[in-house]
Amino acid sequence: MVPYWDRATEWVRISDGDFSVDTWERRLGVSAPPIDTFAVEPLAFQITFPTKFGDVYGADLRAAANIEVLLHANAVNLAGDDGQTVTHVDVATLSGVSFSVAARAYVLAAGGIENARLLLASTDNDPAGLGNSNDLVGRYFSEHLQIYAGFGVLEPDFNDVSGLRGGEVAITQGRHAGHVHGAKFALGLTDAHLRSTATTGVELQFLPGRLPDGVPLQEQGIAVGEISALMAHTGPEPGTAVYLQALAEQELNPQSRVMLGTSTDALGMRQVQLDWQYTTADRRRVIAGLRVMAEAIGAADWGRVQLVLGGVHADAHDHMVSGEFLSIFRSVPDEIDLSGFPVGVGFHHMCTTRMADSAAEGVVDPDCRMHEVDNLWVAGSSVFATGGTATPTMSIVALSIRLADHLQDLLA
Repeated sequence: MVPYWDRATEWVRISDGDFSVDTWERRLGVSAPPIDTFAVEPLAFQITFPTKFGDVYGADLRAAANIEVLLHANAVNLAGDDGQTVTHVDVATLSGVSFSVAARAYVLAAGGIENARLLLASTDNDPAGLGNSNDLVGRYFSEHLQIYAGFGVLEPDFNDVSGLRGGEVAITQGRHAGHVHGAKFALGLTDAHLRSTATTGVELQFLPGRLPDGVPLQEQGIAVGEISALMAHTGPEPGTAVYLQALAEQELNPQSRVMLGTSTDALGMRQVQLDWQYTTADRRRVIAGLRVMAEAIGAADWGRVQLVLGGVHADAHDHMVSGEFLSIFRSVPDEIDLSGFPVGVGFHHMCTTRMADSAAEGVVDPDCRMHEVDNLWVAGSSVFATGGTATPTMSIVALSIRLADHLQDLLA
């Protein structure tokens, strides 16, 4: 995947594929969190949001001699005679026009929910859908769990942790030269820790504010300013308050799935029924990962953290910084609930046609071809084998480039 991630950087409009902390400390002129242990490490990530691919690359598609783009043309069925080969795609429009498209090879690239929906709806040869003899299409639906995790205080002054808030950089070369995007730092659990403890990933982002002006409203309970007393032995009074936001991976769960309901849409297709499930064990892993990171923050004398899952509320989007919304937060101690805290979503739909070596474990093979259909490939986050914690667009584009190279060699 590494060379394809490198190539994807141009399409998603970030500087390059170098995500090393040292590089981004130098480029931004700021420091990353000074924590690097067996279990916890600083992360650098680049942010370009939003990039509307249709606006950015539409002219290229229109100018290409070997591409024909059909808009408002909805694929409603992948047709075939034997269930092992697609012969054509049935297409319908809301205005009542219908037609078919035939090709040597087909790539299904409709998103983490719609990829599964179209396969389940293509029942010419099997009522269970196309390529679904093992009942795996639509299963393992995954999201990124987003949690307002707590708050804390950091010893460095607000200006000295500007890397947590992010900075803006401009692309210096290539077709997107001059495009400005953001970059910032976070903390994450290391691969070594995840493997040794057989757990799932957690990433911790910091939303800093100044003290005392940044002290959040609290109707009752301990205030951020009072928590600063916990740091008295580490040196000067802290200068920064932080809210903590966690982005977490959920365990693969075959009961979390995309299915077809009984109602139909305007095109006569059965509508999606989504049964997204995350478990008590997912919550326990989030808490365990956050505790590991909180302990590392304290052990490094960088700050002190109070985990109050369920007791932090984001009232409203306030303004954008480096391409991301920052929110106004408040603490509600009475609503802390470590066993049933609310979980938000990243709107990242993954794993519903997951990749695996065998048809008994997944829907597509390592080349993204359907195990059970000879001439049908799948692109997008639905083929992810696991959700991970990184936002999916970079890997979606990388896998698409990889698939394009493969098809070009195969069909030449």
